[in-house]
Amino acid sequence: MFGDIKNKIHQGKEELAKRMNDTYVRSLSPSQQIEVIANGNRQIIDIRIDQEIYDDKEQFEDELVITLNKALEKADLMQQEELKMVMKENMPNIPGLDGLMG
Repeated sequence: MFGDIKNKIHQGKEELAKRMNDTYVRSLSPSQQIEVIANGNRQIIDIRIDQEIYDDKEQFEDELVITLNKALEKADLMQQEELKMVMKENMPNIPGLDGLMG
């Protein structure tokens, strides 16, 4: 019984990782001159930068760090929510534990 549950959860996690490769989040910098796209596995896919922001090196560096962190945070939250769903779908219905997974 528990081996089957463990296998179902493992399979669900593998499917989730594949799905997260094709699921994206977008983050814009405070000035909206930097855009970062990350996938659900917290990998940076693309960075777009407006030329004007290069004029202020300090602002550029600050906003790049902020925007990268925001994108990774969004991706992490999305993955956590999806993982909760995978766990909930694959756990047996045990009375009293229904509130445990979210």
